[in-house]
Amino acid sequence: MLILLKEEKDSGKGKYITELAKESEATYVHTTKLVKELEKIGFVKTEKKGRQRIIKLTEEGLKAATALSEAMGRFAQTAQQNQAQQKTSSN
Repeated sequence: MLILLKEEKDSGKGKYITELAKESEATYVHTTKLVKELEKIGFVKTEKKGRQRIIKLTEEGLKAATALSEAMGRFAQTAQQNQAQQKTSSN
């Protein structure tokens, strides 16, 4: 979820909970609970827009999302290297 919000950070727009739920393939209820937890630890803030709430990353949330994104990238790179090594050692 943090990574989904990171994409919107530069535009300053944020996302609606319904958008986050769809993009993360989670239920609305689960997404709402997660957003509340992320808000408690200071990673996101919510802004009311009419009846809906827009979710935005805070600076702390951006730091966490960036670290998570980098870690996922390193993990994917390591997995690809391991697969390549397995292929060459099996030949």
